[in-house]
Amino acid sequence: MLVTPTSRGLYCAAGDFYVDPWRPVDRAVVTHAHSDHARPGSGAYLCARRGLPVLQTRVNAAAGRASVLFGYAFGKAQRILASVDAAIGPIVVHGAVEVLNRGYRECGVMLPETRMVGELGTKEDFAGALVVAPPSAQSSPWLRRFGDYTDAFASGWMAIRGARRRRVVDKGFVLSDHADWPSLNRAIDATGAQRIFVTHGHTAPLVQWLTERGLDAQTMKTEFEGEAGAEEAGA
Repeated sequence: MLVTPTSRGLYCAAGDFYVDPWRPVDRAVVTHAHSDHARPGSGAYLCARRGLPVLQTRVNAAAGRASVLFGYAFGKAQRILASVDAAIGPIVVHGAVEVLNRGYRECGVMLPETRMVGELGTKEDFAGALVVAPPSAQSSPWLRRFGDYTDAFASGWMAIRGARRRRVVDKGFVLSDHADWPSLNRAIDATGAQRIFVTHGHTAPLVQWLTERGLDAQTMKTEFEGEAGAEEAGA
């Protein structure tokens, strides 16, 4: 047999590793990051590259530390909350996030139960909690109540090399509320428009690209700036 059941989990002698072990082992191959498959305490973990951030976050949480995830209070935070497994443990949010959560819920958007910081007492109460906060909370006294925590930033800017390092966080998650380059171009093509006005953000590259394709493209100056602080993640 290639894989043998043991008291620690499914063991592969050919590679000297365990598959999703339920007890600590020297080397663990983790198929996915559900809590019954990704358990803490093993010496080394092997997983798919795309699953690495999730696995690391789950094993940090199991180690008894809060996981702080920064995302813009309007839109990004709610997208994060709608995507997480509500069974991971306490989900705590910053006040700026919760006030907008209420608006989303009133509009019928399903979000998991969230708690305010004041509802939990000691640092021990935050062990294993997911904390969702706006970027403005980073490096603020508000974070001290969580004790030793890991942090991450969720933004489309995390796709840019060095963005996570500039944000000074442990992990970066690529999560954008905007269309990416291919999607934006497909949308333009779908309209059949020959004259395009570009606004918001870095308009020059798109204008140049569209012009080179024979379209009449130009920047339109507006006072739109997007969500306040949205540019700071890539600064």
